[in-house]
Amino acid sequence: MNLNGIRATIIGAGGAARAIGFSLKEKGVAVAIANRSVGRGSSLARDLDCPYFFLDGIDKREANLLIQTTPVGMYPKIDESPVPKDIFHKDMTVMDIIYNPRETAFLTKARAAGAETVDGLGMFVHQ
Repeated sequence: MNLNGIRATIIGAGGAARAIGFSLKEKGVAVAIANRSVGRGSSLARDLDCPYFFLDGIDKREANLLIQTTPVGMYPKIDESPVPKDIFHKDMTVMDIIYNPRETAFLTKARAAGAETVDGLGMFVHQ
């Protein structure tokens, strides 16, 4: 898969975000971290040598790959999404690593905007 020109924003700054970030950087993807906690978010961004911004500033970064790594939207709070629906667009691929529920509110909003979506089942199976 050719990843040249991909701009990825990773929502979250935990272990999964770290692993995904380093993997994408190895493949030449331009990565940014969006997180609500400045300490964890900026620390991971420093480790990845990439930009960090508050989660509420996510609409200011033009990303064509958006990866959600937080527990927001996980059962039983399945109606929650870490970002508003207006950030999604048809030229975006969106992944949520949550696998329960398989179709999160985050993915439903992305699909409604025409984005390609990837659920967390593959992440769960291969971890």
